[in-house]
Amino acid sequence: MLRKKLLLFFLFCIAIVPPGFSYTDPDEVAILKILMKQWKNVPPNWKNNDPCGDRWEGITCDNSRVTKLVLFSMDIQGTLSEEIGNLKQLRILDLSSNKKLKGTLPGTLINLVNLNSLSIWLFSRAGKDLADNQLSGALPISAKDGWGLDQLLKAKHFHLNQNYFTGEISESLFSADMALKHLRLDNNRLTGSVPSINNLTRLDFLNLANNSITGTIPNLTTLTSLNFIAIESGQLYGQIPQKIFSAPELQEVLEGNPVCNITHLSTTAYCQDVFEHNPSVGSLNSCQHPFNGFLVFRAPFFSDASDHITLLEQNLTNKLKTCIPNNLSIQNYYFDTNTYLWVQVKICPIGQRYFNRTEIINCFDWNSEDYELPDLYGPYYFTASPYRTSSSGKSYKIGITIGCAILAVLLVCLGVYAVWQKKRIKREQHRNDPFASWGSMGEETGEAPKLSGAKAFTYDEIKMYTNNFKEINVIGVGGYGEVYRGMLPDKQLVAIKRSKEGSMQGGLEFKTEIELLSRVHHKNLVGLVGFCFEKGEKMLVYEYIGNGTLRDCLSGASGIQLDWSKRLKIALDSAIGLAYLQDHANPPIIHRDVKSTNILLDETLTAKVADFGLSLFVSDSEIGHVTTHVRGTLGYLDPEYYMTQQLTGKSDVYSFGVVMLELITAQPPISEQKYIVKEVRTALDEEEKRYLGLRDLIDPILVNKKENLVGLNRFLDLALQCVKEEACNRPTMSEIAKEIEDIMQTGGFKINSNLGFREKFNPAQRNSMDVSSSSSSRSRVNISSSDFKYSGGFPSQVNLNSS
Repeated sequence: MLRKKLLLFFLFCIAIVPPGFSYTDPDEVAILKILMKQWKNVPPNWKNNDPCGDRWEGITCDNSRVTKLVLFSMDIQGTLSEEIGNLKQLRILDLSSNKKLKGTLPGTLINLVNLNSLSIWLFSRAGKDLADNQLSGALPISAKDGWGLDQLLKAKHFHLNQNYFTGEISESLFSADMALKHLRLDNNRLTGSVPSINNLTRLDFLNLANNSITGTIPNLTTLTSLNFIAIESGQLYGQIPQKIFSAPELQEVLEGNPVCNITHLSTTAYCQDVFEHNPSVGSLNSCQHPFNGFLVFRAPFFSDASDHITLLEQNLTNKLKTCIPNNLSIQNYYFDTNTYLWVQVKICPIGQRYFNRTEIINCFDWNSEDYELPDLYGPYYFTASPYRTSSSGKSYKIGITIGCAILAVLLVCLGVYAVWQKKRIKREQHRNDPFASWGSMGEETGEAPKLSGAKAFTYDEIKMYTNNFKEINVIGVGGYGEVYRGMLPDKQLVAIKRSKEGSMQGGLEFKTEIELLSRVHHKNLVGLVGFCFEKGEKMLVYEYIGNGTLRDCLSGASGIQLDWSKRLKIALDSAIGLAYLQDHANPPIIHRDVKSTNILLDETLTAKVADFGLSLFVSDSEIGHVTTHVRGTLGYLDPEYYMTQQLTGKSDVYSFGVVMLELITAQPPISEQKYIVKEVRTALDEEEKRYLGLRDLIDPILVNKKENLVGLNRFLDLALQCVKEEACNRPTMSEIAKEIEDIMQTGGFKINSNLGFREKFNPAQRNSMDVSSSSSSRSRVNISSSDFKYSGGFPSQVNLNSS
């Protein structure tokens, strides 16, 4: 009931927050943050988390998707990124007048299909207007580069002037299907001749000036819509086609070319600079608090502004009348050296001394895509001077008051919710995230155990070591999850077990597991290097064993052939490792999944038992009877489990007996509906001295080499003792290890281990034992200190001997 009340209270708090919050698509947030890292001088509020909700400067959104990216004249520094092309809902892109923005046009721009579907006015202001930067390289063509400007058939304005583009202007760049009307490639480093562009029948503005263009003057007589051509400061020569002057709206500027060195042409209008550079002052309004700003037209369709300013003034006045009473005038206007037309606008309020903030926001947002001027003015942007209203101070105080009131209510709501949440988290923390109190990855004391020989890795570190968990690094898949090969910074190879999603193991179990494993060190066990418990991931990092599994060797998959002595040594190593887990680990460990694929071989073919990190550890009193969920592999599973639903240390013994039979036969436990244990028992003939009736079952590698299988009868008898139906009749792992050692010593095989057992395995005694007695009085392997390094220890307050 309390939870419901708290929930209703919290929802009420949310409901009183003013609307208008929006949240950006996560993929696009990631893209913008990449741009933020790649570029310098991005707007200051780009440091906030939500571009749409926090209204990043230069960003406009619609339904959580970025539709405008307008960063002109912001001194952006960096490279034009491929990531821009992934903002697939982008309609307006303006990165012009950023002098230190460099690079080539990214191929991903072709993904911006919405950018190309706009009308002439919107597109000219928003489309491929990348003028006045430091873009370089050749102009991209689809046939050569895989994408190109020639694919933008709906584009009506190409403004690529004042960059560092090089190379020739290819004829393939243009086609009759294009809607191109405006082509600006001036002030680049383009070479070659002017291509044939007679198929651009809609073209009315052409500026190729200030490049290194050579060749004859082009014949542009088919371009009947042309009203402006600029190709000055190139290396053109030859006769000017007479018909080029027939277009009534055409103005020709050939200034700076060799043709203007001819005496009778040098004084003509064709070789003169026609652009105005001196300000012209219009009518003046008189008011104390006008709204001022500059309209900057980057490519007007005229060079004499005096005939068009009155039209512009009338157009702006008419648009503003529908919004607010005002008196608008053009203060001055001029063309700069880049042929940009600058128009200063002054607007006075009528019937009041100031414009208020609402009027300014609603009426003077002339950069909006909904605000259109006549087409002949071309693309523009508007910059407004700071404006202080009379009610700024009052509005500011009111805004602060309202904001503080809302903040106070939110703080109360959050405080109540935080208290409830804190109590809930405290209850769940130890069960779900036992590492929460470990501080910086377990380096602090307190409740944290002192792990020896095991390092805590971060998720990002593991991700880096596995190359972002690439599939090529997967070396195995099991019930626990996938196993990846990785490399640490010190070049050590490791095997990383990653728990699959939905794992039933909780945080507390995982913590207890690594506490135990960090203390288990033995040369016949795969060593734990570290672990990762972060971002919902549970991963164990083991040493990497290079020669693969025993099953790989027996099947021939690894290319390693094992003679009889090596097989005995592998059996001994594995038995010692398992005996250590059962008799020397504290608490004892039951493996529960002993099989040939969990026995790994290193470079010297020393066997190491793996996957015991996913095992069950129990107290001494429980070693004989442990009820557990089923875990194991078909063919290795103790048959007594099906009746008792219990796994014990003797279950590992049964599984190891199956592995011993694999060492003899090289066959998997179950093959073609045949069970190896039953097959051996059926074929066994003790009267046949050499192969005991198993010649057809023994690994052909051993038979063909005609090896003297010394101790085969004892080894086989031991294996069959291990796979007896009743657990009480099976030997312990310590007894198995001692028997195999004795087989090798009797056969004259060299062994390096020094087990020092106090008793030998006696099957007759085993038949009279029960499971409880074997648990309480089992002989423990007195393993030499050279075999393992035991380290670590639980703090006194940690008790792992509970079931």
